[in-house]
Amino acid sequence: MEFLVIDFETANNDNSSICQIGLVKYDNGNYITLIDTLINPETEFLDMNVSKHHITENDVQNAPTFDEVYSQLEIMDNCIVFNHNGSDKSKFESACKKYDLMSLDITWLNSATLVRRTWEEFSQSGYGVENMCNFLGIELLAHNAASDALATAKIIIEASKIKNITNANDWIKELTKRNRKRNYIGNGKTEDYQKLGGELMQAPDLDSIKNKENPFYGKKVVVSGTYRKWPDRKVLAQLLKDLGADIDSSIGKKTNYLCKGNGVGPSKLAKMQKKIDNGEDAKIIDENEIIRLLNID
Repeated sequence: MEFLVIDFETANNDNSSICQIGLVKYDNGNYITLIDTLINPETEFLDMNVSKHHITENDVQNAPTFDEVYSQLEIMDNCIVFNHNGSDKSKFESACKKYDLMSLDITWLNSATLVRRTWEEFSQSGYGVENMCNFLGIELLAHNAASDALATAKIIIEASKIKNITNANDWIKELTKRNRKRNYIGNGKTEDYQKLGGELMQAPDLDSIKNKENPFYGKKVVVSGTYRKWPDRKVLAQLLKDLGADIDSSIGKKTNYLCKGNGVGPSKLAKMQKKIDNGEDAKIIDENEIIRLLNID
């Protein structure tokens, strides 16, 4: 397997203000740092950016400008290049535009999406490079471009082992195909494909429940939206059913709880709020309240 990983640090909020470049190549078991250099962005530095990467204007006074190292970046032409969260693509293109340089023909892949589709527990949060390095035991000097790029390459290889991917081209198919679990449509809304069905929707065996004093015992519960702690909400639904909850997919006359995750439909909220306003035995509970009621960390 062969691929490249690039990472940029910037001096300020302008994407073209690149002040450090890290470019790493993975070549069939070998990690090769191709570029590890400071860049003079020829612009001011913001304190907020400096506090992250600790690169100052004094550090880059004698450093080359972006156009002076561009020829080294041409190795990315016609290659697969990973970057985390997609921002480095726009930084590269902005810097090329600033110096009137030709943008290269690159197949850009987002390694953050790779993480989210490989590790279910990080599908909603925790998929940043620093957290994944802590999770996988990868050494990292955070916000150092070359270190970030190298660590990202190692994360990609760990994901490739899990996914049984041996050719970088297969990641193109994996990362561009539709996510069957969840498709984000903007404005904080989601189309959720984690449909609850089958045995989950069958009435619980209340006689077999040991703890009949828990708040969900014998209650009609709707689980909707997405959750940080339970990326697949079916896991949460099964947990509640094991406590004696009767799981349903829509608000009905007997619904007692609406578990409100991110992106829950407004019609569900409105129907449940009407029940609450009418004084019925009904509650809307968010993820924090669910965790509290379950008495878990």
